[in-house]
Amino acid sequence: MECLRCLGNVSAARHVVSSRPGDRNEEHKPYVVSPHVASREVTMGALVSAFFDAAMEYHGPGGSGPDATEVTYGACLEDAAALAGTAAGFGELALRFLVDWGGSSTARAFPESGRARLRRSLDKWAQANQPQIEALSTDALWSGSLHALGPSVCDLFDTLSRVEQPRTGGKARTFGPTAAGKTLHLLLPRLCLIWDETAVRTPLGLGPDPWSYLRYLRVQKTLLGEMLTTISSAEGFSTADAVRSIVRTHRKQRDAGTPMAHDEPVTKLLDEAIYSGSFRKRWVAPLIEDTKLPW
Repeated sequence: MECLRCLGNVSAARHVVSSRPGDRNEEHKPYVVSPHVASREVTMGALVSAFFDAAMEYHGPGGSGPDATEVTYGACLEDAAALAGTAAGFGELALRFLVDWGGSSTARAFPESGRARLRRSLDKWAQANQPQIEALSTDALWSGSLHALGPSVCDLFDTLSRVEQPRTGGKARTFGPTAAGKTLHLLLPRLCLIWDETAVRTPLGLGPDPWSYLRYLRVQKTLLGEMLTTISSAEGFSTADAVRSIVRTHRKQRDAGTPMAHDEPVTKLLDEAIYSGSFRKRWVAPLIEDTKLPW
């Protein structure tokens, strides 16, 4: 029988951490698939395995996610949850997230001389858009309809990316599409994804516009849906439990190297995996041109 690897160290068989109430710290046997299953099911099992490997590359030696910055990521998400329902302090939190977590390459997009005014502009944006943000706050990528949610997501993305920065050095600046995606993830971590230009838009041929961002969400929703179906079928999980299982599986593997005090939302794991060029090429790129992506 075909064994679908799902967790473990590099040399061991992989296990998925249970997310059933009362047994979240237990482990299950590796996925085993009957020889009579359709080849598509075997392929989707390979997707699950490749996903966990790619997400761990992000945290590993030479990866794109230094663990010190991931501590900042967790703290910012906690602070964003505490700010839910109010725009007060949003601009300060957003810039802390982008500069402290995003690192020097992101910080360069926000000259220090203009940050005070940008904070005020972001506060105003959050205040003006608070009803839409609150309306989306209970929605999730894996369960919501992007056909219904898409117009609101695109509107938030568009208006946020066009927030003007103070002119510095004679150059006009806006908040921009990369910062908009990261900030929407901070506000709506169950629904919105981070998308960097170098890891996502350029290699996948996506533009910086709102509809390209929505298309990217559809692509990642498709991949996540396939993984949730595979895990739910193998373990008898509900969709919600399958999501929690992915999160806890990755954390168990991640913490074996450098323990941290927070879980990462599944949307963050999707972002981590795409930094792996082989994962992006094998699993993500083919979906970009798919005209029948689910919503």
